[in-house]
Amino acid sequence: MRKRVLPHTRPHPFLFDRDSERSFWRDFAQLSILPVRFGLAVIAAHEILVSLPLLLNPPDGQQASLSAIAGRSLPLLLHVIVLASTFWRGYARHQQVIAATWAILYVGNVLSVVWPSRENHSFTAPLIVAVIATYALVRLRFLTACLICWTAVGAYIAWLWGVAGMTELSIQQNVLGLLVYNLIGMAICYQLESSARRAYVFKTNLAEERARSEALLLNILPASIAARLKEGETTISDRKDDVTVLFADIVGFTPMAASASPERVVEVLNEAFTAFDHLMRENGLEKIKTIGDAYMAVAGLPERSDDQAAHAVRAGLQMITALEEVNARMGSALKIRVGIHSGAVVAGVIGEWKFSYDLWGDTVNVASRVESSSKPGEVWATEATANLAQQSFTFAEFEEVEMKGLGPVRVAKVTGSLV
Repeated sequence: MRKRVLPHTRPHPFLFDRDSERSFWRDFAQLSILPVRFGLAVIAAHEILVSLPLLLNPPDGQQASLSAIAGRSLPLLLHVIVLASTFWRGYARHQQVIAATWAILYVGNVLSVVWPSRENHSFTAPLIVAVIATYALVRLRFLTACLICWTAVGAYIAWLWGVAGMTELSIQQNVLGLLVYNLIGMAICYQLESSARRAYVFKTNLAEERARSEALLLNILPASIAARLKEGETTISDRKDDVTVLFADIVGFTPMAASASPERVVEVLNEAFTAFDHLMRENGLEKIKTIGDAYMAVAGLPERSDDQAAHAVRAGLQMITALEEVNARMGSALKIRVGIHSGAVVAGVIGEWKFSYDLWGDTVNVASRVESSSKPGEVWATEATANLAQQSFTFAEFEEVEMKGLGPVRVAKVTGSLV
């Protein structure tokens, strides 16, 4: 699909591409429905008021009477039909066709009444009404309105020239007035379209900026947490009794950071963490944060998921494979160790500036200690996690590992997958 290019400064009838033009006119038509309805109702009422004397005192002769009545009735019927079409569901999509048809028939009716006459030259006022209505009433495109109105004005002037040779002062004044009103209508039409285009560009850019801000917010917070913040919650804290926390740490990164250039360090770390991010998304884990070369994620938050422990174990195994692929691409020799534990946590958003979604509790501490006690290229899990994931994965014999501040913790290496 082509990228849309929207104007930001000078609106012009040809600045939008085709798709944006269609979208703009549908939007413009939808926003203009009420003014269009009001204008059509007013001009229909005008036709009725002008026609009443004619209907009450018809001209002599049956043919002349019928012609005069038809000349007044047809525009009224046209206005009513177009007014009714604004209630049609497809009006916005076909608004330009409807408006152009209305304008052509309306000014055409005025000229059809004028053309057979060879004596009465007082049709300038009806034509001025038709011209101004075409420019300002039905929200017709500026170029289309100019084409219709200048054609009608030219035809009317040609008729006056043929009838009276433009010698009478009153006719000259009529022509001058018609030209002035036509120019005024052009200015109104152009201003309406220009203002509408500016508003459309502003609204489109605002929507794009809002979507970009939304995407940035969702890069920082889970979608459900972001929604709660937007609804006005100022303090968000939840206790979850059954989540699985994953910690991973890249082994060998510190020596590499000391010897490689800063650009190289960031490039390799970005490749690795980007691969991990994709794995978290695929397995339904929520990335919590990174600290240096450490990576933290959780399964079962902010919404509980089935088999969340198995999802976390699977993600841990895939992280080892993903880092091997990064090493092959980047020419590095890094390894990763992973620790996983299941239990209860408190989750919430802290801070007012550069805030973050974080986890607290013993489960977090245990998962971190398991990771630091594991070996490079291995995934270790506590007994609590193994019990939840035993239908999907196999584990080595459990062993008690003394962990600082926690005492002995039963852990086991993940040895394979059953599914």
